[in-house]
Amino acid sequence: MTSLYLSPYLRPFRRDGRVVYDNGITGDVDELDPVEHEIVRALWGARDTAAVLVRLAAAHGEEALAAGVAGLTGRMMLFGDRAQCDLAFDALLDGSTPPVPFLDQIELTNRCPFRCGFCPRGIPGKLQRPVGFMDLALFERLLGQLHPMQARYRPLELHHLGESLLHPEVDRFVAAASARGLPTELSLNPRCWSRTWAGGCSRRGSAGW
Repeated sequence: MTSLYLSPYLRPFRRDGRVVYDNGITGDVDELDPVEHEIVRALWGARDTAAVLVRLAAAHGEEALAAGVAGLTGRMMLFGDRAQCDLAFDALLDGSTPPVPFLDQIELTNRCPFRCGFCPRGIPGKLQRPVGFMDLALFERLLGQLHPMQARYRPLELHHLGESLLHPEVDRFVAAASARGLPTELSLNPRCWSRTWAGGCSRRGSAGW
């Protein structure tokens, strides 16, 4: 059996006590059979893959090894060489590019009580635009202009350079998005966190923090 190339875009992790693999090329999470799992473990970081395959064939038999390789190849975990793997990954990037623009973030406010060094707000004079709060009516108009597939693309991030929890109506913004089937996320500073805000936003549909 010729040499094979193991995809570098695999991320093993445990789910319900079993090892599964998050495949960065297909987007699938797969649980492998014992031979497939052994092939992946043996090829992980191996320099001489041909020698590894010979050893696996001796341990499991040529037929079982061939079936395992075929299964992994079909899942786009194994390739003939690095070039084939890169082509598959490039095709994924080309195919996943949305045909229309989608929205990542809507900044509810650019007010923030903190001055973090990595943020323009933490650099004196860097943030020149006026400071304020977004109007809920403007937010709802923006929601009305989003592509119908926005929810399938990604959650709306209701933050940018400000602390969204300072907005007195943040829970209403979350509710407005949720009413349109749009999941939302918030990135916030724990010092602004409160059970009141958490309960209100969770009840109104925020997907993550």
